[in-house]
Amino acid sequence: MSWAPPTCSDCQIPTRFDRYGNAGMPGTIGVAWVCPQCDKRVLDLCPTHSELPSPGMCLNCGAPLADTSLCPACGVDRSALVESITAACGSPPALSAALELIDRGLIRLAANAIDLRLELVPEDNDTWLAKAEMLGLQGEAMLRRAIAREPDRLALPVALHGLLAQRKDYAGALLALEAALALAEANQRPALLHAKAELACTLERGDEALAAIDEALADPLGEAANNPRWHYVRGWALGILGELELAREAMLAALALSPDDAPTQRALAQIKAALGS
Repeated sequence: MSWAPPTCSDCQIPTRFDRYGNAGMPGTIGVAWVCPQCDKRVLDLCPTHSELPSPGMCLNCGAPLADTSLCPACGVDRSALVESITAACGSPPALSAALELIDRGLIRLAANAIDLRLELVPEDNDTWLAKAEMLGLQGEAMLRRAIAREPDRLALPVALHGLLAQRKDYAGALLALEAALALAEANQRPALLHAKAELACTLERGDEALAAIDEALADPLGEAANNPRWHYVRGWALGILGELELAREAMLAALALSPDDAPTQRALAQIKAALGS
């Protein structure tokens, strides 16, 4: 089941990955393969469990393992699967390598690799987000269960923010960011504040956006001051508040750092037009 390309039953050769998508069943991804010789199509159904990663669990179905490597629920040998994941993705598994497996149609092995990475690197919010994305409609519920289990783990509300923002639930994403900011260390706050300012701008909450981006730009390390996107967001917030002259200055600061940025050029032209009127 998508640990390796299936074999064509007629030609007895490995099939070629075609595409994957929703199989019409909750928690199941359908993977289509094609025989390169006879063009026969093979459909592979890959269940993806929504259990939270726990050390030593079955990577395939999420069942708890006691003193054995062989899962009593699905029959998969964890030790052999870990060897396959390590060979394909390294140890701990690299998220980029796991995502490459998806591009090759090896959905099941990719899901297993993502769970193993979360066991070994539980602070990686990008990997939590990748697991949630694979789960589709179950992804949000999985992340909320994880937050309830480990309320002090910063990676979880950050991943939830990313998932909700992708779904255009900007108000929900903003709430998740607020939870993340409550957990963040000082050096983690500027990037989260910038993300908060972008969401607040999207929601037309100018005061909230300006306060967040100004705090981010006040980062004592000074790195934020050299990021053109952050100045753009500041100009966006000021534009929402009607502070057009200050918005113009912020957009000029963004262009000084990135002169060819088209969105900033368009925003500045709009602000100049409004000032001229």
